[in-house]
Amino acid sequence: MSAQKRGAETKGKGSNKHKRVDSADCCVDEDKESLNVIEDDSGKALVVSSSDDEEDLVSSSIDVGSDESSDYHDIEESESGEADLHKRFLCCTKNSDHKGLIPLDEFSNNHIPNGDNLLYKCIQTIADLTVRVDVKIISSQRPEFWPGSTKSYPFYKSNQSNLRAGSGWVSGVRQFTDDGKKCWCTKCQGSEFSSGAWWEVEVTTTKHLVFDTLEAGNTSLRFFYDKEDSPVVIIDKVIMENLGKDKCLLKFATCDSNLGDQLERSQEKFASFWFKVYQKYLPARDEDKFSFIVSHPHGGCKRVSVGHWKEKKNEDELTRFTYTTCTCPGSSGALVLFPGYGNRFVPEFFHSGSLKSGFNVSVAELMYTQFF
Repeated sequence: MSAQKRGAETKGKGSNKHKRVDSADCCVDEDKESLNVIEDDSGKALVVSSSDDEEDLVSSSIDVGSDESSDYHDIEESESGEADLHKRFLCCTKNSDHKGLIPLDEFSNNHIPNGDNLLYKCIQTIADLTVRVDVKIISSQRPEFWPGSTKSYPFYKSNQSNLRAGSGWVSGVRQFTDDGKKCWCTKCQGSEFSSGAWWEVEVTTTKHLVFDTLEAGNTSLRFFYDKEDSPVVIIDKVIMENLGKDKCLLKFATCDSNLGDQLERSQEKFASFWFKVYQKYLPARDEDKFSFIVSHPHGGCKRVSVGHWKEKKNEDELTRFTYTTCTCPGSSGALVLFPGYGNRFVPEFFHSGSLKSGFNVSVAELMYTQFF
C-alpha cells in the first residue's frame, strides 16, 4: 500500500490545498550558529543575531508564509545533456566547494547529531528511494506567475529543448498479480503478451519541476544513482497526478522483478525506521530542529546534507519550513526530513528552492493534527 495513501488516512478533513537559482544565491552557512529567526508583526521572519542590539538586525526578511513557494527554484538546466550537467557542478556558485553536500558513499553516522544509528539507517533508506528526475520538454501551459502573486513561474516560455534535472522520492510501491489487469510498462505495451504480475510505483516531486501530463510524458527517472559507476536504471514512461499547488505524483509500472522487489523492500525498511524515528524525535522536535536532505545536485550522484530548520510558518492549514540544510540546482523535489514532523507513516515535506535571504524553503504542506 502506498505510504502516501496510508498517511492520508490520518489526516483530518482540512483543506487539500497543498526561477532558476540565481548565481548570487547561497545557502546559509551552518557555522553561523549566532543567527536566530524571529517573526515580526507582519508575519515575516527576520534574521537577527544573538545580540539584542537593534544594530544587529540583518536587512533581509523571510516571508515564509506567502503563497509563493520560493524566490529561486533549485532545478538544474542543461543545454547539452549530461556533459553540461557535469560542467555546472564544477562551476557552481551557490556552493562552490559543495562542502555541505556529502557523497552518499562517504556518509556515516559520524555526520549525524549524537551519532544516532537509528536516524542514520533511516536516512540511508531515504537515499535508497531517492531518484533523479529528468524532464525533456517545457509545457506551453506553464503560467507566467505563481498563482496569486507577481513572482515569475519557473521556465515560463523558456527554451523547450533544454534538459531540466531535479530530484524525487519513491512514496509508494504496490504489487499486482493477475487481477484482470495487465502491466502497462513500455516493454509490455510494445508486446503482444503483457505480464500478469507487475508493480506500480509512485514518485513524489515538485510541480514546478514536472508541471503537467505533457511534461510527465517526457520525463525519465534514474534509480540507484549512488556513485558515478552505478548501473544505469531508467524508467522512461510515467504518468502524473496533481497533488496540490506545488507537488505532483509520478506513476510508472514495471514487471522487472528485480526493480520492483528492491523498491518494495526499501519502502518497507523505511517505514519501519521512520516510525521509530518519528516517535523518538517527536517530543523534542522544536528543540533539536534537525533537517536532512538526500538529492541529486546538478543531476549528479546522490549527496546527503545535514542542517537545522530555522522557521516554520502555519497559514491556511499549510506549513512550510526554512532551513540551513544545503542544496544546489538539482535538489528541487527531494524529500526533506524534519525528525518528529510529518506523520508516523511518511515525512511529507519536499524541497522547493531558496529565498533571497539565502535560507532554503520547503513546499507548503498540510500539517497533521493527530499524531497516532
